[in-house]
Amino acid sequence: MKRRAFLPFLLTPTFLNPQRPVVEDGKSAPPTKITRIDTTYWRDGAALPWKPNWVWVRVHAASGLVGLGETYPRNETEASAVHSSIADMLLGRDPRDIERIWADLYRAFDFQVTGGAEIRALSAIDLALWDLLGKSVGLPVYRLIGGRSNPEIRTYNTCFSHRYDFQTEPEKIMRELIERYGIRAIKIWPFDPAALRNRHEYVTAADIEQGVYPVRKLRDAFGKDIEILMEFHGGWDLASAVRIAQALEPYRPMWL
Repeated sequence: MKRRAFLPFLLTPTFLNPQRPVVEDGKSAPPTKITRIDTTYWRDGAALPWKPNWVWVRVHAASGLVGLGETYPRNETEASAVHSSIADMLLGRDPRDIERIWADLYRAFDFQVTGGAEIRALSAIDLALWDLLGKSVGLPVYRLIGGRSNPEIRTYNTCFSHRYDFQTEPEKIMRELIERYGIRAIKIWPFDPAALRNRHEYVTAADIEQGVYPVRKLRDAFGKDIEILMEFHGGWDLASAVRIAQALEPYRPMWL
């Protein structure tokens, strides 16, 4: 399954960078310094409880090449961190000094926070610098960090269509994934409503039955032809987690 099947909007002119490294006598033009950093949001406009809120960061080099990075989930927040805290620390620097730039930025923020908007923005900058380096030498990034490990990567779905409720219609979601994308693994979180109701403190027999229901429907409908992955978002204590795991054991989830 190719990534562009999930993100067709990335193929629009807004996000595609038509520039390529200029090659003369077998040598690529190096990006000598960072000249500009900008950000781009993407929203699908749908009124959904969970919707994409990506922000793309573009690092421009004096050579004319542009490196593209991305992060999420609070696009305005991460973009603000880029423009208010990070950009001034990058302008004029050699974008090939990726490790040094990462260390400088991390040390600028780690005494304040080890997570949050600054670190998420840093991840986008790091991606953009690697992208820029790859373009400058005419190689995909994976060649620069050790080469190909697996020619294919198995895909599972986690941000499925909201046309269906996975609590009651998981088989419709799974069928669409198989027929439209060829995906035969799905990650769901049917125990989250109970975790929120019970403030993550306990799970009842009724909660377990409600959570197991969509798992049972998936296994009954597709048998061993699919894989079921369980997401709990860190919502349970040990005793509750053990009870839930025991209830799920007959349905052979791929992971918990």
